[in-house]
Amino acid sequence: MAVANIVINDVSISPNPVNTGQQYKVAVGIVPEIFEITTMDDYSLVDTDGYILICKEE
Repeated sequence: MAVANIVINDVSISPNPVNTGQQYKVAVGIVPEIFEITTMDDYSLVDTDGYILICKEE
């Protein structure tokens, strides 16, 4: 099974509260997962401006 490189950042259900036997809608907000480049000691690497280096997915 493949791993999805996403993060769920928001979830809502409508109507709230829900009732048994009725239809409802679940809305989920997702964003791409960001992978930081770290050392073996788990420290984030930064550039000369102090920004954390990330690995871009192709």
